[in-house]
Amino acid sequence: MNTPNRNNAECVANISGMRKFRAVILLIAAVFMVGAFSVKPVSAATYKTYKIYFYANGGSYTGGSTVRRATRKTTKSYVDYTIPTTKPTRSGYYFAGWTKSSAGTGTVYAIGKTIRVTSSSPIVRYYAKWKKIYKYTVKYNANGGSGSSTGKTLTSLLTSRTYTLSSTKPTRSGYTFIEWNTKADGSGTAYQPGEKITIKRASSTTTSTTKTLYAIWVKTSSASSVISVAEKYIAMATKIANCSKVGYTYAGRFWFNGGSDWGVDCASYVFYALYYSGFLNDCDKYEAFGTDDEGSILLAHGFEEVPVSEAQRGDILLVTRYERNSGTGHTEIYLGDGKSIGAHSNYDGVAGDSKDNEVSVVSCTPTAKYYHCFRLKSTTKAKTAPTMPYSLSN
Repeated sequence: MNTPNRNNAECVANISGMRKFRAVILLIAAVFMVGAFSVKPVSAATYKTYKIYFYANGGSYTGGSTVRRATRKTTKSYVDYTIPTTKPTRSGYYFAGWTKSSAGTGTVYAIGKTIRVTSSSPIVRYYAKWKKIYKYTVKYNANGGSGSSTGKTLTSLLTSRTYTLSSTKPTRSGYTFIEWNTKADGSGTAYQPGEKITIKRASSTTTSTTKTLYAIWVKTSSASSVISVAEKYIAMATKIANCSKVGYTYAGRFWFNGGSDWGVDCASYVFYALYYSGFLNDCDKYEAFGTDDEGSILLAHGFEEVPVSEAQRGDILLVTRYERNSGTGHTEIYLGDGKSIGAHSNYDGVAGDSKDNEVSVVSCTPTAKYYHCFRLKSTTKAKTAPTMPYSLSN
């Protein structure tokens, strides 16, 4: 009776063992299946790190730092980076962009520009490029007067700066303002209100240059009366200059009879402007003075010599050939405001003045060219003017 029960137990044990074996097989298979279909994590080594440095290169950022760094990570072989708008500052300098050289040479990269950093050079360095700022100042010295402009300071990256002078004229009781001058005594370069002046650096090491201009004055009591009389020969000089038939010539400088071969050189032009305005009546019209004897003749006919630095409208300017160290002297009539009128040269080699430049108005700085200045005395008056032998109509 016991035998069957034992057989049954063995049978049950065998079945149970087979189930465990099958379970183990299924577990092993499951492990392999999971391994075959699972996603492996990306290794950190596949990311590239890019670094961009921006050195102030003598300047600084807000807060005092001298370098800023940007870091980017990506799996790509490059990264595009936009240069930030924040830029360093440096006293006395202008920020001109970024370069890869601390000396400021090479390509300049502007703020806002996109740059590309590649994996072959993942670390790049940029340096601020600086340009020196130069300061140019114009100051006005009323030189005994008042009411002049306060001046102005301009900046530039160049070694010179052009400045338009103030149109404001200073005032001085009993005096008339004539010009601005780089020397207080009027012996320097003259400028008129509203005129342009170019200021240059004093030296290669200078960063700030100041130009002081001084007001030049003449007493009003003598200026107004003398100038009003001088307007007579200024008008005649202008009339002669405006006639295109009158050109520059030395051969025809003596006006004998109104023939076709007539003209003026510098001295005969001044002579005839005076003569046909009634100021040299007792002179021989056939013997127009030259620059050698002009001064003595003027002094004998109601003129007086004054400093060239005080030249005013109507004054006769003169430099002799000896003072010029050349074969010829020169003379013109000063019109004021940095202009004079005179006979200059026969530019085209033919008679007449078809281009209106041989006998004409030109820019003039009296102290830069002339040694003598003759002015009508306040007591000198014009006499009856001789009849002009030529028609000055064009």
